[in-house]
Amino acid sequence: MNLVLSLGYLQNNALINSKGESKLNAQERKINEKLKQAGVQNADDYQRKYDACKTDACRQQVKKDYIEATEQASKIILNLYRSGQLSTEESMILLTSYASKMMQGAGESQDGWSAPIFNMDAQRWTPSGVIANPNFQQITLSN
Repeated sequence: MNLVLSLGYLQNNALINSKGESKLNAQERKINEKLKQAGVQNADDYQRKYDACKTDACRQQVKKDYIEATEQASKIILNLYRSGQLSTEESMILLTSYASKMMQGAGESQDGWSAPIFNMDAQRWTPSGVIANPNFQQITLSN
């Protein structure tokens, strides 16, 4: 998979999750810190908000906010790459081992259908989710 296609995948699923973070090695943790410092959010926060909702309207708003946060995260990652704050090597790690660990973490956080944020997050970290991300496609094409 080339870097552009891979980064496209991340555009649609770029939020961090705590179970994924717990699996990261030193290189991946360094990348994770860059993402957090740049403003990439955590899917766990959206699942907690969703769980606290008492109405369908609230749940729908949290899902909408989550989707907006994932779109923003992919733009942040693309900007980090374009500005040189995320190297080509780091981008490849992000799109491969880092993405795999975030997908695993989101999957482990799923609780059947009662964890829709983690369900969406796990789907977005799959290889097909990475390929579908237009922002990451731009990164791959530039390499």
